[in-house]
Amino acid sequence: MDLSTAIQDLFGDIRDVAQIIAPIAAVIGFIGLGVMYVGSSWPLIGDWKGRP
Repeated sequence: MDLSTAIQDLFGDIRDVAQIIAPIAAVIGFIGLGVMYVGSSWPLIGDWKGRP
């Protein structure tokens, strides 16, 4: 295996992992934003955001 093939395989593996992780991170982020927005009326999140 030459260096070019090794590098292409490495970046291919990184791309495959990123394609799995990116949608999961996006879903977790949207859920987190939703909880922060809707949960502002909850005392714990309201205090954390600085709104009474």
